[in-house]
Amino acid sequence: MFFPSDYDWLMATPIAEYTTTPYLPPAVQDLLSKISTIQRRCNDGRNGVLIPKAELRTYFEESNKLENLLEDLQIDNMFLSAVRNKCLIIFVILILLRQHDHIPKFADHDFLFDKRLPFVENDRGSWPVECHGFFGEFYKYQWAFCVKPWHEGSFTGDVFADAARFPISERNSLREGSNSSTFMIKLYTEYNHFQSKSDCFVQKICSLDHNKYYENEVTTYQLLMQQHDIKPNIVEFYGYFRYREELNMILEYANGGTLEQLFKTTPPNDTQFVSFWKNFSKVFVPLLRLHTIKHRSIDYEAIHQDIKPSNIIIHHANVSTTYDPVFKLIDFGFSRFQQRCPVNGDSIPDESGDQQYSAPEMCKSSGVLQRTQYYASYNIDTWSFGAVLSETIVWSVLGPSGIDRYRKKRESATKNHPRLNNAGYEGCFHDGKHVLREVKEMLVEAQNVAKRDSIALGIVSCMANLVNIMLEARLPRVSDINVRTSLESAFDFLRGPSYLNEVPKLMSPPTLPPGMQGERTTRWAQLVPSDKDEQSAELRSSSPMAPPPPRPSGRDPFASFIQGITAANAGPSSPKEVRFDPNIPALSPETARVSTTSPSRTQSVTGFPSLTIGAVLNQVILCKERKTVFTKSKTVRSALLRELDGYIDLAAKLSGRDQIFLFDNSESMLSHWLVPSGVVYTFEALAYLVKDFSPGGLQAYYGSAFEGLCKKNRDEIIKMITTIMPRPGRQSNMAGSFHYIWKDWWQKNCPRLGKSPSLKQTRKQRKVSITVFTDGLWKTSEGGFQGFGGVEKDIEEIFMTMFRSEVDPSTIGIQFIQFGQDPEGSKRLAHLQDKLRSNEISADIIDVEPSTGNVWKMLLGSFDRPATSQSPIPEAQRSVEAESPIATAKGKERERKRR
Repeated sequence: MFFPSDYDWLMATPIAEYTTTPYLPPAVQDLLSKISTIQRRCNDGRNGVLIPKAELRTYFEESNKLENLLEDLQIDNMFLSAVRNKCLIIFVILILLRQHDHIPKFADHDFLFDKRLPFVENDRGSWPVECHGFFGEFYKYQWAFCVKPWHEGSFTGDVFADAARFPISERNSLREGSNSSTFMIKLYTEYNHFQSKSDCFVQKICSLDHNKYYENEVTTYQLLMQQHDIKPNIVEFYGYFRYREELNMILEYANGGTLEQLFKTTPPNDTQFVSFWKNFSKVFVPLLRLHTIKHRSIDYEAIHQDIKPSNIIIHHANVSTTYDPVFKLIDFGFSRFQQRCPVNGDSIPDESGDQQYSAPEMCKSSGVLQRTQYYASYNIDTWSFGAVLSETIVWSVLGPSGIDRYRKKRESATKNHPRLNNAGYEGCFHDGKHVLREVKEMLVEAQNVAKRDSIALGIVSCMANLVNIMLEARLPRVSDINVRTSLESAFDFLRGPSYLNEVPKLMSPPTLPPGMQGERTTRWAQLVPSDKDEQSAELRSSSPMAPPPPRPSGRDPFASFIQGITAANAGPSSPKEVRFDPNIPALSPETARVSTTSPSRTQSVTGFPSLTIGAVLNQVILCKERKTVFTKSKTVRSALLRELDGYIDLAAKLSGRDQIFLFDNSESMLSHWLVPSGVVYTFEALAYLVKDFSPGGLQAYYGSAFEGLCKKNRDEIIKMITTIMPRPGRQSNMAGSFHYIWKDWWQKNCPRLGKSPSLKQTRKQRKVSITVFTDGLWKTSEGGFQGFGGVEKDIEEIFMTMFRSEVDPSTIGIQFIQFGQDPEGSKRLAHLQDKLRSNEISADIIDVEPSTGNVWKMLLGSFDRPATSQSPIPEAQRSVEAESPIATAKGKERERKRR
C-alpha cells in the first residue's frame, strides 16, 4: 500500500501528510495532492473526512489527467472509457489501497460500478474471488467518497451503517435532556439541497432506551406538518433515521434561542411591544391543533405535557429585528396521539413533564402518588401555557429582574410547603390545589407598571385576565378555542388609528410603594419623571382647584378603553382571581382609597348618575382584597357599595326584583366574551350590584339551549358562562329561550287570570328584570339573520298579559345590552325598540344600552327611567299608536278610570 494499513488516515488524518511518501509515481502524487486539497472534515461526532465526488470528477476532466494516471500505473488504455464513465471513484479507492491492478475486473462487471456504492457487508460474495482479501479495507475507505447531499425525503426511517458519514461542518451542543441530546449542526453548502436558505439545522438524538418518546415525537411532527396553517409556529421536520444504535431527527434550526433565554434580555420597548405580543400569541395555535387533529377522516388527540419557556423557541427572519420574531413550539416527546373519544374523559397517561409548570391536579406529592399512573386531558396544557404566559407578561414589563423576583417568590412559597417541599415542585405556580397568591400579586404589579403606556396596559390587562382564567383550579378549564379567541381579541382596540405610525404619548406613571420600585433598567426606565416633575405633579394633583391633567396629545387608539370599561381595570373573568385598579398602588389596596366618583355627582344624558362597568369592578377588586383584612366581608362590601355614585338613591329600586340573564352565545359573540367590556366582565359587575336584591337568586340562561342556572353565588354562573362560550358555527334560538324564560317566571310568580281580586291582593307581587346580552346578530339554523319577530311578539304578549292582569307596569323589565358596534346589530336593536315604542311598549318595559354605557341604565332603564330620559314619541308614530290594539286597550282603560 501507499499508506499504512490502518484506515484512520481517512478518518482523522489529513491526506497531505502522506503525499511525501517515497516511490510515488508523479500522477499518483498529483492525485493525492488534489485529494488533500478538496477533503472536508466531518464533524458528525466521529471526526472522519469526506471527499466530494463532484470535485474529484472535475479534476479528471482536465486534459490527460486520467491517461497519465493509467500510464504511470501501467494499466492498459483500453479501460480508459470504462474507468472515466463507470468506475472512476472505485478506481481512486483501489489506488489508495494499491490494488489498482484489479481495475479491469471492476470495469467488466456492471454490479461493481460506481453506481453500486456504497457496498454493504453482504456484497463480499458478489466480488471476484481474488478481491475478497481487500474487501474489508475497501469497505472502510469507500465511506469518505459516499457522503450524499441532504434534501427533502433523505431521511424516512432508514438505518445507516455505522461507518457512514454525514456532511456536517460544525456541531455544537444546544442542550442535554433526560431523554435526548440536541445539537446545532451546519452542513457544507454543496451538500445542502434542502429548500431552506440556511445551512444550519438541529439534530436531535435519543438512545434506544427512549424509543417510546422518539416515536411519539416523530408521529406528532408527521401529523402536524400536514397542517399547513400552523407550520409557521412549529419547526420544520426534515426526517428521521437510525445511526450507530441511536435514533435521530433532523429539524429546523431557530436562530433566536429559547423563550427562557429571551427572559435574560431586555424586554421590548414601547414601539416593539405590540408586534412582540402579536407574534407570541400565535404560538398557542399548534397546541390547539395538537389537542384535536383530523387525519384521514379520524379525529385524534394528544397532549404536549411539557410546555415551558425552554420548549418555545424563537426564529428571526430578519436578524436585525429582535422583537419581531416567530415563536415555535417544540419537544413533542411526551405527546402520544390516540383516537379521540370524548366519553372517556382523561384517558391519556401522564408522562410527568416539567413539574414547575405542571398543573395542580397532576401533583404527586408523596411516594405512593409518584408510583401511581395518572391520566390527563388538555387541561394540563392549558395550565402550563397560562404559567408560561404569566412569566412572559412579567418579563415584558418588568424585565429580567422581574422574572428573577417572580421565581424567587414562588420558590419561597413552595419550598416549605408540606406537600411540595420533597416532591420536586419548588417554584411551581400552585400549592397543590390552587394558584399561588404570589402569581396574582406579580400580575397586579405588572399591570400597575404597564399603566405608564396605554397600549401596553390594554395588552397586559387582557393577557393577565386570560392567565387568571387558565390557572383556574376547577375543571374543566377554559377551552382551547376560547383561549385562542382571547389571544386574538387582545389587540382589537388597536383597530382604527395606526399605532405603528402614530404612537401616543405615554401617561405619567403611578408611584409604587417602597420595595416595589424595582430596577430602572427595563423598557419603562426612560418614562420615569424627574424628582422635580414628580413634586410639581403631586402639588397639582393635590390642589382641589387644580384642573385635570392634560390628556395625551395625538390619537390614542386605546383611549376609549382607558376612559370606559377599564377606568378601573376590568381584570380577569375567573371568579376567584385578584384584579387590579389603575389607581391602586401595587399590592397595597389598604393604603389607598379609590374614588370612583367625582366630588359632585354627574348626570349622564340618560338622567342616571354616571357609573361604568370598570368602576364597579374596581369595587369587586377592593372587596376581595379587603376580605383578608376585615372579618365580616358583608360589612366591607356594604361600605364599598355606598361609595358608588347613585347607589344610595337608586339601589333600593332593585329590591324585590328577580334578576334573569339571557346570554346570546351564537358565533358572532365569540369576540365579545372574555375581553375587557365583554360578557363575563359585564355580568360580574351587574351581578355584584344586584345579587343581594334578587329574592330568587341570580338566574342565567343561554340561547343555544333552554337550560339555566339559579344561584346566589355569581361565581358559579361565571363558571357556566365560560363553559358555554360561543364557538364557530353555533346558533342561538334566542326567541325560543326568551319565550321560555318569561313564561316560566310568570307562571311561578304572578297571579293567574280568573283568580279573585282578593287572592291577587294576598300574594306579594314579584317583579323581574330580564337582561339580554347580545350583539343583535343571532342567526337561525339556516345561517341567516334571525328576525326579532319571536322576541317582538313575546314582548307584546308580556305587555298585554300585564295589562289584563292589572299588575304594575314595572313588573317586567327587558334590558338589551349590546356588545360591539356592528351596524347591522345596532340597526336591528334600534328597529325593535322603535317599533315597540310605537305601541307604547318600549318606553315602559324595554331598553337598549351598549356594554360600554351607564350601569344604572342597564339595571333600571327598562322599568324606571328618570323623566329627563323619556323621549317624546315622534308624530309619525302617533297614528300607528292610535291604530294598535294595545294602544286601543290602554285608551279604553284610561277612559274607564277617568269616568
